[in-house]
Amino acid sequence: FYQYQLLTPQEIHSKSPVCSNYVSIGQHGGFELGDKAKNPHGSATYRLTILTDTDSPQMLEVPEVYSSCRIWINGQLVTSLGSVDPDHFQRGIANTLITIPASDKIEIVIQATDLDSLYSGLTYPPAFGSPSVVTNLSILRLVLYTMAFTVTLLIGFFYLFTQMKSRQKKTAVLFFLLCIFYAGYISYPLVHTLGMNGHFWYRLESFSLYAMLSILIIQQGSICRIPGRYRFPMTALSLTICLAVLIMPMLWQNNINAMLLYSKLLMYY
Repeated sequence: FYQYQLLTPQEIHSKSPVCSNYVSIGQHGGFELGDKAKNPHGSATYRLTILTDTDSPQMLEVPEVYSSCRIWINGQLVTSLGSVDPDHFQRGIANTLITIPASDKIEIVIQATDLDSLYSGLTYPPAFGSPSVVTNLSILRLVLYTMAFTVTLLIGFFYLFTQMKSRQKKTAVLFFLLCIFYAGYISYPLVHTLGMNGHFWYRLESFSLYAMLSILIIQQGSICRIPGRYRFPMTALSLTICLAVLIMPMLWQNNINAMLLYSKLLMYY
C-alpha cells in the first residue's frame, strides 16, 4: 500500500518506491491507516502480486472502490472509473469484471482517490478465480437481490391493500413500511449494476437499515405490550439514530474523529 501516492506500474518498477505498509483489504477504512493525525482521504495505490499454477485465463471481480480508481493488470490499464486526479476529481464507483489472460504471475495495481466518503479505497475483497465461477457468483448475487427486492415490495403492498379496511390497519402500515425500508436497504447492488453512484445511495442504504430497525422496535413494543415508559425512550433513540444517519455525513468535513464517532455510535447501537 502506497499512502497518498498515485503510482503507475511503470513508476513502481522504475523508481522502486518504499511502500507505506502491507495491508489486507478492509483492514483500514481510510487512507490514514488508523493514524488519527493523518487524513483519511486523498489518493493511494494498491499493489498485489498473485502467483498461479494454471494455464487458463482468470477473472477478477472488483467490488466498489471508494470513490474513483484506475486498475492495471500486468502493466496494462484495463479499467478507469471516474477521475483519480485530485484537482479534477470525479466519482466513479461501480463493480467491474476483468478477464486476465493466462499467466503464472499476475500483478494488480489499483490507484484510488477519495475526498469525502466515510470509507476510502478498497474496503471489500475482490473475487478471483476461473471466469465461469466468478461470473456465476456475480449473476447469482444480482438475481437473489433482485428477487428479494421484488418479492418484499409485492408482499408489503399486498398486505397493505388487503388489511387497510380491517382492524389491523396500523399493523399493516407498519409492516408495509418495514418492507419498504428493507427493500431500500438491499437495493444498492441493483443501483450499482445500473451504474448510479453518489452519496445519496449510500445514505439511503444506511437510513433504510436503521429505519427498518426502528419499525421492528415499534412493532415489538406493541406486540409484547411493553409499557410506554420503557418503549418510548427506545423508540426516540432509534429515530434519533435515523436522523443522525442523514445529518452526520454532511458534518464531518474530513474530521476523522467525527467519522470514528459516527462509526462507533452505529456499532454500539
